[in-house]
Amino acid sequence: VTLEKSGFETAAVTTKSGDCTVSKLRLTSLAVNTMSGDIEADGIVGDDVRFSTMSGDANPDDIEAKVFTLSTASGDLDITDCRGGLLQVSSASGDIDISGDFKEYRVNTQSGDVDVTSRHDADFTVHATSGDVEITVTETRARYEVATHSVSGECYVSGYQNAEGALPGEKVYRVEGKSISGDISIHLN
Repeated sequence: VTLEKSGFETAAVTTKSGDCTVSKLRLTSLAVNTMSGDIEADGIVGDDVRFSTMSGDANPDDIEAKVFTLSTASGDLDITDCRGGLLQVSSASGDIDISGDFKEYRVNTQSGDVDVTSRHDADFTVHATSGDVEITVTETRARYEVATHSVSGECYVSGYQNAEGALPGEKVYRVEGKSISGDISIHLN
């Protein structure tokens, strides 16, 4: 299924078996669901963008959304150059790679590594049951409250200003990285 340049405010695409490609859309709401197939997307602008696949990879590129939600039962998620308000990602099995610029990141995986790179300051909540977690902010100027926990892995945090020195009214961001059996690395450059 291919959907591009629609004149609709909302769009919903569902496939049982097959890949789905959406590109160059500006709309209020977009929902793409596949049972067994990959999702390719680029150039999407919307308030509420949702991608879901049971068994397949999702590769969104250049997505701008107030709320962007991705989920997969089994597949890798490669989220590139996406931006907006809230990014929500969940996976039962598969690696998650994120490169973007959101105000808030919420990521949860049962089995797989998570790598999040944000250009600017944001709030992060990243949990992995079995896998490594890496969070990097490349252009930070803010103070952070950092919380890490790993049962059988190591935790590493570098380059951040502690929230304790914040001035009254100064925005303090939060980074939380947790894993049961994996390492946690947080880089606030």
